[in-house]
Amino acid sequence: MASADGSGIGGAAVNGREIATETIDEEQIAVRLNEFLADCGQEALETRRAGRFAEYLVLLLRWNARTNLTAIRDIDGILSRHFVESVVCARALPAGIARLLDFGSGAGFLGRRSW
Repeated sequence: MASADGSGIGGAAVNGREIATETIDEEQIAVRLNEFLADCGQEALETRRAGRFAEYLVLLLRWNARTNLTAIRDIDGILSRHFVESVVCARALPAGIARLLDFGSGAGFLGRRSW
C-alpha cells in the first residue's frame, strides 16, 4: 500500500478501505485495543501503555507495506490477533520468572515461549 505522500511507506486497511497511517487516531486505537481486551475478559491496559501499542501499530503498518512483516494488515486484525494475544500471553507468565526465551513469530510478536 502506498502512503499519501507517495513514499511507499504507510497505509492500512480499515473495513477493507485503504487509509494513510498519518490519519490514524492513536487515542482511538488505544481505546479499541482495550475494547478487544475487555471482550476477552482481560483487564484494560493503562492509558500510557495502550498508547504505546497504538504507536507501534502505526509503525507496523508503515513498514509492513514495504517489508511484509505480517500477513494481517487490517487494524482490527492486528489489534485482536497480534496485540491482544501478546498481552494475554505476557500476563500468563509465572510470577518471579527470571529468564524467558521467545522463539518469536515475526514482527516482534510473542511466539512459543520456553522457560
